Amino acid sequence: MKKLAIFPFIYEYRELIMYSDYIKNYELTSCITLNEADTQCLRKEFGAVSSIRISEEFDGAIEDCDIVLYMYNPDILLGKEEYQNKIARTRQLGKDVLFSRECHEYLYSEEMKENSILDAGNWNINIFLDEKVQYLKSIEIPAIGIMGLGRFCNKFCTELEVCEFFKAKGYKVLHFGSKEWVNLYGGRLIPGFIFERSVSVTTRILKWNQYLFDVCNKEQPDLVIIGMPGGIMPLNNKILNDYGEVPFILANGIKMDIGILCAFFYEQVDEKYFDEYRNYCKYKMNCPVDFINISNTSCRFNLDSQESILEYLHYKNNISNYTVITGKVEGSSEIYNILDENSRKKLLTRIYEQLTSGVSVF
Repeated sequence: MKKLAIFPFIYEYRELIMYSDYIKNYELTSCITLNEADTQCLRKEFGAVSSIRISEEFDGAIEDCDIVLYMYNPDILLGKEEYQNKIARTRQLGKDVLFSRECHEYLYSEEMKENSILDAGNWNINIFLDEKVQYLKSIEIPAIGIMGLGRFCNKFCTELEVCEFFKAKGYKVLHFGSKEWVNLYGGRLIPGFIFERSVSVTTRILKWNQYLFDVCNKEQPDLVIIGMPGGIMPLNNKILNDYGEVPFILANGIKMDIGILCAFFYEQVDEKYFDEYRNYCKYKMNCPVDFINISNTSCRFNLDSQESILEYLHYKNNISNYTVITGKVEGSSEIYNILDENSRKKLLTRIYEQLTSGVSVF
């Protein structure tokens, strides 16, 4: 098994440390940050529970690894020249290089071969539609849709936990992930045509449906899990989340049997708040919200930016256990915390019960 280092590592990639045991074909040994502040932040949260090296010292961090995965995020203040210098140094030290899709797009050069990009084959797949067949094909496989309100809602954590739960029970799971490194966990990148703005939403839904239909017929999975990148709707008039376009496309390409909404943490929230989201997902996205996962992150609008920037506050994993729901009535939301062991077990059990009740083939 090859030893893997990741650069540059930021807090938004924390799931890679949290679920390093689930990574397939690689052993994550080093997370290389850009500065000491990021290093200390990650060490404070994960240092006591992980043997993974967290450091801003590049050469020392990759000394014992076999391959370095280069990542890109708009929040990372690292120029192309700095990336290229690190890549050259990596090769000079005799290490292999791997790129996330977004990093490849940011740095694109002819020397970057397809096999050096995570899950490039699935990203670049082409779907050709028969112009005479303009309808959605029925996919007779149970599907779970996992969506969120924005960043840091623990959506990917939920995907991995649900996926591993059903795999442990012997089911064959087809997992499309909301993160671009999902194939490190045996999942698949959502195809690139989903994000092609030059193509109509209707055509992208039809292509997604055709793609899923073909893959499911070929591979015969027992369950499809779809993690939806981005937020499902705008948070205000300035933070638009692309109006939830990608989740809308993904949710409408296949009938979702179960929907899980991942939300931000609030100390107190009225049940009407969740009703609004349930109705939005039901009538706009054609997707139910059966369960709600409350994350350990809250957000607030930065007033100096005239509410065009969100600030995130991260808490301990069990913080959402203390969320107070007011206005609860019969049939109110089922609230869970995927990061809490007891709450997670209850959620996974409820998902299993709901999928298996009245379904003899599952």
